[in-house]
Amino acid sequence: MFAIAKQKHMYKIATAISLILISFHGNAQNPIKINSKIYSPKQLHRDIDYALKKFESIHPNFYKETSKTIVKERFNLLKAKITKPMARFDFMNLFMPVAFNNIHDGHNYTFSLEEEFKSYIQSGGKLFPVPVIIKNRKLYCNSIKSDVPYNAKIVQVNNKPAKEIIEAVLSGYSNESDVLEEAMFSDWFNGSYWQTFGGFDAYKIEYFAPGSLTKKTIVIPGLSETQIESIRVKVNKADYEFEEQPALKTGVFKFNSAEGDLKVLRKFCDSVFNIIKQKEYTNLVIDIRNNPGGTTRANNIIFEYITDKPVSQFDSIETRISRERKAAFIRGNKKYAGWFKWYHYLYYPIYIRTNKERKQIMTAKTGSFITEKVPAMKPADNPLKFKGKLYLLTSARTYSAATGMAVAFKCYKLGPVIGQETGQPLVSTADWADFTLPNTKIRCAASVSRFTWACGKDDGHGVIPDHIIKPGNSDKDNEMVFVLEMIKNEK
Repeated sequence: MFAIAKQKHMYKIATAISLILISFHGNAQNPIKINSKIYSPKQLHRDIDYALKKFESIHPNFYKETSKTIVKERFNLLKAKITKPMARFDFMNLFMPVAFNNIHDGHNYTFSLEEEFKSYIQSGGKLFPVPVIIKNRKLYCNSIKSDVPYNAKIVQVNNKPAKEIIEAVLSGYSNESDVLEEAMFSDWFNGSYWQTFGGFDAYKIEYFAPGSLTKKTIVIPGLSETQIESIRVKVNKADYEFEEQPALKTGVFKFNSAEGDLKVLRKFCDSVFNIIKQKEYTNLVIDIRNNPGGTTRANNIIFEYITDKPVSQFDSIETRISRERKAAFIRGNKKYAGWFKWYHYLYYPIYIRTNKERKQIMTAKTGSFITEKVPAMKPADNPLKFKGKLYLLTSARTYSAATGMAVAFKCYKLGPVIGQETGQPLVSTADWADFTLPNTKIRCAASVSRFTWACGKDDGHGVIPDHIIKPGNSDKDNEMVFVLEMIKNEK
C-alpha cells in the first residue's frame, strides 16, 4: 500500500512542478501581472529547510508513508531547482507539491497568499468564471446561469487540457480521500486556478455539452468571487438549516459546518428542538453530508439534544507537544471555551494548573507526546431532548470534526447511518497548528495529533454506513429519498 502511495506522491510532485514551470512562460490568453515580492535563492532555501524542521517537530508521524531519506531528497531537489531570484507567488507553487505530497493528511496545507490576491483583485483582476465540480479527475460546469451549459464537460481552458489543470491544482494538497479532495477543490477551484496559473482577462473554454459529441469553444471574461458564487449551484447555504416533513412527523437538521460560533449553534438548537417538541415530531434526520469539520465541541452540544446515552467521539488522542501546538491550544480555547483572557495572564503559572487539560498541555516538554483515553460520558440534561428515532446522512465530504458525529452514531447505535463512507480514516492525524516561513512569510499548517475515533480500526476506512447509497445530484437527492422512504415504511 505504501509503495503505491509513494508512486502516487512522486507522480503528483513531478507532474505539478513541470506543469507549473511551463505555465510561467505565458498562455494563449492575456495574463494579468501579479504583484509578488522577489526573494533570493538563499532566502528561499532557508524557508525550505525551516519548513521541513517544523513538519518534523510538529507532526506526530510525518514520515509514516515516505521515509525521511526520500523526503529530505525531495526538499534538496527543490532547493537545487531554485538558482535565481523568484517571486513568492511562483515559489509557493513549487513548494506546495514537495511539502504536502509525502503523506495523505488533509490537515497539512498552506494558507492562501492574501497580499497577492488582494492586490490582484484591487487592480481589477478576475477569476476563472465558471463554478465547477471535479469528479474522477474530470471538470464539469456547476451553474445553470453560466455561458457554459450546466454539467457540460470542460476539456480545455486557455489551451491547457483539463486533466493537467486538475493535477496541477490538486498537487499542493494531499487529502486522505481522493473523493473528498475533489469535492473540496470543486468549491475552491476558481481561486486555486488563480493560485496555480495566475489570472487572465478572458478564458478560452472548450467543452462538450451533456449528451453531445460536438466540442464547442467559448471565450468568457473573468468574474469576481461574488459573481461566481451568485451563479454556483449551491450545496448548502448556511452552517445550520432546518426543514420539516410534517406528513412524516419528521424534522431534517442540516448540520453543514462545525466551525461556527457555539453560542449561535445552541440558540439554533433551542429553536429547532422547540419546534420538534411542540409539533410532536417522532423522527429526526441529521444531515452531515456537506460538513467539512470545525470543532468537535459542536457535536457535544447537539448530543445534549438527541441522546441520554453516554457517548465519546474518541477512543484516544495522542498529541505531539511543540511551541506551535501550545499556541494553537491557546487560540482554540480562547475562541470556543473563553479561556486565556487577558486577566488570566496576571496569575498565569497558577491559572494553567487549575484545569487538568490546560496543565497537561501547557506544562508538557517540547517534543514529548501526551496520550489521552477519552471515556464515554452522558450528555447534559436538556428539557428539549428529543426522544424519537434518529437517522444520520453521511458522504465522502463528511470530514474532520464531522467524523465525530458519525462515529458516535455508529459506535453507540444512536440510529442508522445512511449514505457513503466518511472522508477521514478512523485512525488518522488531525487537529493542526500553524507556522510561518521566516522570509516569504508563507503560512503553513501541520497536524499535531493522532486520533483513534470511537470504535475505530486502523484499516484506512472512515465510518461505513449501515445503508450505502449511491450519491445523487442536484436533481435527485438519493440519500434523502431513501431515508424518508425508510421512515414512511416504519410508520
